[in-house]
Amino acid sequence: MSSDDARLDIVRFLYRSEVRELAGLEPSLSVLHWLREDEGSMGTKEGCNQGDCGACTVVLAELRGDDVHLHTANSCLMPVAMLHGRALFTIEDVAVKGVLHPIQEAMVEHGGSQCGFCTPGFVMSLWCTGETSRLEGTTLTREAVADSISGNLCRCTGYRPILDAAMSAVSEPTQPASSIDASRLRTVLQELDAPGTLRIAAGAAAFVAPDNEGALAQELHANPAAHVISGGTDLALSLRATGADHHDDLVLMSTDRIASLHRIEVTGGQVSIGAAVSVEDAWRALVERAPHLERMHRRFGSPAIRSVGTVGGNIANASPVADLTPVLIAVDAAVILMRSEGSRTVPVAEFATGVRSTVLQPGEFLARITIPLRGFSRDVRAYKVSRRFDDDISSVSASFALEMDGATITDVRVVYGGMATTVRRASRTEAALRGREWDETALAAAQASLADEFTPISDHRASAQYRERAAGGLLHRWWLETGLDAPSVPVDIWARS
Repeated sequence: MSSDDARLDIVRFLYRSEVRELAGLEPSLSVLHWLREDEGSMGTKEGCNQGDCGACTVVLAELRGDDVHLHTANSCLMPVAMLHGRALFTIEDVAVKGVLHPIQEAMVEHGGSQCGFCTPGFVMSLWCTGETSRLEGTTLTREAVADSISGNLCRCTGYRPILDAAMSAVSEPTQPASSIDASRLRTVLQELDAPGTLRIAAGAAAFVAPDNEGALAQELHANPAAHVISGGTDLALSLRATGADHHDDLVLMSTDRIASLHRIEVTGGQVSIGAAVSVEDAWRALVERAPHLERMHRRFGSPAIRSVGTVGGNIANASPVADLTPVLIAVDAAVILMRSEGSRTVPVAEFATGVRSTVLQPGEFLARITIPLRGFSRDVRAYKVSRRFDDDISSVSASFALEMDGATITDVRVVYGGMATTVRRASRTEAALRGREWDETALAAAQASLADEFTPISDHRASAQYRERAAGGLLHRWWLETGLDAPSVPVDIWARS
């Protein structure tokens, strides 16, 4: 079947070297449950079912222009309908005809597996990293490998033997039989999709994926109660928590197939980031212009979350403990909201009105984020405090943007998450800093002002008192890195050489 006559009422994807076609799917059916319950593919494990443990990690392949792009995904969070136009690889694809992949052999040789429950997820993350490195012709470092498994949890062996196994497999001179044939895969992927609106229905429930912004606006106008889904890494959990994922009339409206929403463009003195751009690609675009954001990029979720979750979805979920939103506010970003009647622009700082509450109106969707290039003329930095270093939600997050004329602060942004019901600028603290020399006296004035700026709550992540102290501590850390009379001491033990 060619792409010209491909049906748009079935999900078409590559799985086990065959094009699979599925119809009549419940919109919320996850890849994990389809694999285990419908396919009997038990190698992909169900752990937390929340995207935290990585036991259910699979690898997806998709086209980026003419290039084949691989990335990991948490199969527990991804609806099967989102496999449309992609290739799915699971742990069963790694060993060929009973011959273990070098990564699997190395896990055995180095004692990288004990209970074994998490092992398939680790192998998939490492296989994806190794295949990506091979396709791109790059050399893997131990640090890069450690980053790649930051979303996989191990409670038995710890990470040293797993990293030893990975580095041993990377040095393996042979090319395993399960290596990706990029040329063949490219040809198959090009045939999987067709223009038009994909509509997968199961009674009144449906997964709808238009291929342009106008069609999405019209679909939402006709069904304003539909849930807009981008990557779904947060929406899947929200629907599951409320039981809405099993409603007979659930409609998911996907932005995934709209090419214009996947673009990052620089035009008219600003950076425009489409709402369907992955969080990973959005962070890379930010880091390219503000290199000090790299450490926050590395600590934002896991590779499987960053590669699937989208920048638009991350903003639209209106989390008060967001890590990306403070950065966007610090660089004066705005969002463009669209509906069938037209569009409007809203500063990111004014988009959220409360916990999980925004200015979005029925039938309206977040189309793109715009950032003035001038926002990157400042020194922009971001920090977070969380219980785990990797893959954890912040107790407090902060972003600071500093503009100076000699020793004097001419403009500044101080933005916090986790200190109120929305991510907020500390306006009085900013006022206490403007026009002053950035010395220890200015720091003390800023910390004194900050103490009266917020009234944080106590919850399971941190007490109000802890949040207040942590917020002041992040101001201090910022001064240690940027202040005029700050002591010359290392403040980032994770800095790359």
